[in-house]
Amino acid sequence: MSTQEAPAGVPASRELSGAGQALAMAAVALNTATSQAMGLHPSEGLCLWHISESARGAPVTAGRLAEATGLTTGAITGIIDRLEAAGLVRRERDEADRRKVFIRPVPERAAAMTELFEPLEDAFDELIETFKPDQRVAILAYLRRSEVILHAQIDRLRAHRASSAGRQG
Repeated sequence: MSTQEAPAGVPASRELSGAGQALAMAAVALNTATSQAMGLHPSEGLCLWHISESARGAPVTAGRLAEATGLTTGAITGIIDRLEAAGLVRRERDEADRRKVFIRPVPERAAAMTELFEPLEDAFDELIETFKPDQRVAILAYLRRSEVILHAQIDRLRAHRASSAGRQG
């Protein structure tokens, strides 16, 4: 932890960290509000977001979804069942390995999510335009490094929970 004071007008480390934590809490509240607007529980909304994001890259499996969210595989199965019953996702067997099942968003229903998030994306586009290119590079670097730090802490806390559970028995 740095004890060096920032020059006047430059945010200190704690101020940046606090703003990042406030942003994270706002993101949690946004997930809740968006999920409720879609008639979903926040855990279902979080999973739907992960599934939708995976549609842009590697497909997601139930196991990967459990790992990404920290939810149990049993909870994930129930969430996928409910999202599938709502017509928001579908299960598809991998052609190369029929034992593997991918969870994919239903494209026709993805429009509902896009519609909910479009004003947010527009607002962020406007915000980003207020920064100079070098500032954008710094912001992106900060966000990416912050994500690495958060994932390291998630791993640390999960390992702590697992080791604590082993001592309780």
